[in-house]
Amino acid sequence: MRHFIRSLIVTAALATLASALSVYPHELAYFNELAGGPRNGHLHLLHSNLDWGQDLLRAAEWERQHPMATPSYHLLMCLYDARMIGVQSSNLLTPYLCEFLLEKASKQEIFLLLSKQMMLEQSECLSRFDSRVIDTIGMSIVVISIRAQQSHG
Repeated sequence: MRHFIRSLIVTAALATLASALSVYPHELAYFNELAGGPRNGHLHLLHSNLDWGQDLLRAAEWERQHPMATPSYHLLMCLYDARMIGVQSSNLLTPYLCEFLLEKASKQEIFLLLSKQMMLEQSECLSRFDSRVIDTIGMSIVVISIRAQQSHG
């Protein structure tokens, strides 16, 4: 019995270690599997628990690798102008997001780089459009394609 308990503890410790190492280099976004793992941790904790701007350099790199994703805009958790580190998309003001999207997305497809925090906060607004997540940057930013609105309201 003692050997079984020891084996169980070692197995659990190794599984925890493997789970934690699997998110490298995104350790800040680590959530264990019981909490939904790193891809779903934002459903439990947000703000500085998940996003300190650690994926902004990756966002700038994503834009360089996807020059056809224009026009692009961003709503990111950032206390400074993200363009200072190379993010080229235009910053949006959240109070006017729906109005902006109504105007722009009715004319052409646009791309939004959103922190997962902003995606959840703006879910009602985004639900008014034909929007879909096309990519994830690190563990804290999603890229959303938005096309002409489905309904007014």
